[in-house]
Amino acid sequence: MIYWIAFYLQKVFYKAYLSLKSCHQEKIPRQGGYIIASNHLSNLDPMLVGIASGRRLSFVAKKSLFKNPFFNFFLYQFGAFPVKRGVFDMQGIKEALKRLKDQQGVVMFPQGGRRSDDLDASEVKAGVGFLAVKAQVPIVPALIIGSDKAMPKGSKSIRRAPVTVVFGDPVEVNNKLSYQEIAQRVHAAMKALADQHKTTS
Repeated sequence: MIYWIAFYLQKVFYKAYLSLKSCHQEKIPRQGGYIIASNHLSNLDPMLVGIASGRRLSFVAKKSLFKNPFFNFFLYQFGAFPVKRGVFDMQGIKEALKRLKDQQGVVMFPQGGRRSDDLDASEVKAGVGFLAVKAQVPIVPALIIGSDKAMPKGSKSIRRAPVTVVFGDPVEVNNKLSYQEIAQRVHAAMKALADQHKTTS
């Protein structure tokens, strides 16, 4: 209940204030579990991907965000679950796999943390390939454009700036590939979305 109230309130706000646009929602599977793998420019990104997708999603979030009891309550209500950064977090992995096997969509930012919009200079971590293989789910690449202008790193307020979220064709799991090779395919798909946007914008 809290999730959908917040979803529609934020949808109205972001569409009006940020002119939020969503492209190719139809690329997201209608049934079964899946991963949405997106670039990460701003603290707004989880909400923006959720609103742009039009679906109820789960979110991988860094554990430090859950320290505050107030935020902890709402993060769980909004579908987020904690994962430790930079280490092999078995508890976080188990939770992600559980949600995927429960046929939920899980949003990941496989570059690790917030990065610039230059996908050429970044990598995608092998963890996204690991989860996709273990759960046998497709990975939907996503590209967020403009959220770093709406809320730059270090900012505590939202500025008026247009934001677009683009979804690409799912990357299907191939058990013959390594986790890193699958991650590289996801990276290539994200970069292709960025290149397509440059040529059409």
